[in-house]
Amino acid sequence: TIGTGIGGCYIEEGRLLNGHTYSACEVGYLPVDGTAFQDLAATSVLSATVAAVKGGTPEEWTGRRIFEAAAAGDTECREAIDTMCEILGKGIAALCFVLNPEVVVLGGGIMAQEAVLRSPIETAFARHSIPLVADATRIEFASHQNAAGMKGALVNFLNRHPELA
Repeated sequence: TIGTGIGGCYIEEGRLLNGHTYSACEVGYLPVDGTAFQDLAATSVLSATVAAVKGGTPEEWTGRRIFEAAAAGDTECREAIDTMCEILGKGIAALCFVLNPEVVVLGGGIMAQEAVLRSPIETAFARHSIPLVADATRIEFASHQNAAGMKGALVNFLNRHPELA
């Protein structure tokens, strides 16, 4: 899930991988180019980057505004989106080297921009991966978009506390 930070989980045969301290797949902290993944590719970083270039605050430069500006021909917004996609592809490749999933599902509000994001993310993923992994790994966009992470957290909670379901 890409938003203020980057979150994730790994599901194998219908079961969530928790890890020893229940912190498996804290993907936002994965080192990418010597920096935490989420400090390079979260939506909050996209907003801060565009605000620094164009003026204003990150709160004013929401993902929606950035994508609207890019669609209207704003090259600075388009370049910021392309940079984010490049880093997302690189981070996804790193995760796939470790986890080797069949499918990577991308969620978060910004992922509603699938038509804009799919191709550059897939291209960057393939560039930073190897054919064996890239050719066998699908990248999908969560049908629940921004609610995907919260719904996943709820399912995990209810699985751990069935008496509350």
